[in-house]
Amino acid sequence: MTSSETIYLYGGKDHPKVRLVCQNQFKRVSDLIDYLHSIQDTYYVQFTSSETITENLKLTCSMEGLRFPFFVLEYNEVCNSFYLWKSDGNFDIMKIISYIYENHCNTYSKDKPQHNNWEDYFRNDKRFMNHMKKDMLEESLNELNINWDDVDLDEFWSHLNTNLKSHMDMEPEASYKSFISISVLKAHIVRNKKNIEQVLKDYEKKCRRTISHVVSEDESHSSKINDSETSEIFEQKTSTTRESSPHAMNASGSLLAPPTKSDAYTYNVLRTIPKPSVPATEQLISNFNSHFKWVTDDYELFDLQTKAGIPRRVKFKTGKVSKVQQEKKSAKNTLNIK
Repeated sequence: MTSSETIYLYGGKDHPKVRLVCQNQFKRVSDLIDYLHSIQDTYYVQFTSSETITENLKLTCSMEGLRFPFFVLEYNEVCNSFYLWKSDGNFDIMKIISYIYENHCNTYSKDKPQHNNWEDYFRNDKRFMNHMKKDMLEESLNELNINWDDVDLDEFWSHLNTNLKSHMDMEPEASYKSFISISVLKAHIVRNKKNIEQVLKDYEKKCRRTISHVVSEDESHSSKINDSETSEIFEQKTSTTRESSPHAMNASGSLLAPPTKSDAYTYNVLRTIPKPSVPATEQLISNFNSHFKWVTDDYELFDLQTKAGIPRRVKFKTGKVSKVQQEKKSAKNTLNIK
């Protein structure tokens, strides 16, 4: 599987197919976490997770009404890798910024719950009470519509103070509200990033555990088969040994006790060990002398070129020139002279 590969999923009745594009392959879950965190740091998007019927992990934007792309995480046990698929669409930071003010402009979701509980978190906070622009901060907080239960307040104050120190000469109201919005969004995703990180680690453990369990079952099943085959072979060898030697005797001629399984197996193995064989060259020479040497000693040739026309039998002897060969040589020389 390669990056940018495309697949289409069933979108439901009367709905178009969903197009997914493979974004990347990740060998380590830590690289996957860094990739998703970089998206959150750039667009301030929050994710929520759910598991599909195919046991893949689906990550969608948790902000209701925002039609942002979603991700599907697939674990490939063959490659031992994670593949991240993304649906069509892009993230838009301006839509996310507008979303946190939705109680004044119901642009995305009319059913979005109203959150005006900021006072429960700020009124008794010394950082709010002693803030140099407390009035402007309070006005901005009144306009926000977010669930402060999900916001890390320490992160919020840290980002806000950092921005204010680096922009002391900013315009009074507009820039200040934008700093508050960015600080809220950054603080808002801190906890979400931690949650998503834990979800991904748990998902990885689940996938690895499932694969290990399958491999363990396969090995166990294979081991049982091998044990069964070994047992059958052992029984066959034991039975063969007992049948072939029911009354084994020792050197003195007395009967031996019936062999046990281990004794029978050892006895049978020893009986089946071949005796040392004769070297191949010596064996070939021995076979030749036994079966073919007499043929060469008694080999006969027939001379058909006699005056009487009767074949003459000449015995061939090793190391000597036969009469047939001499006559053939003489005839050849005669032809050459003519």
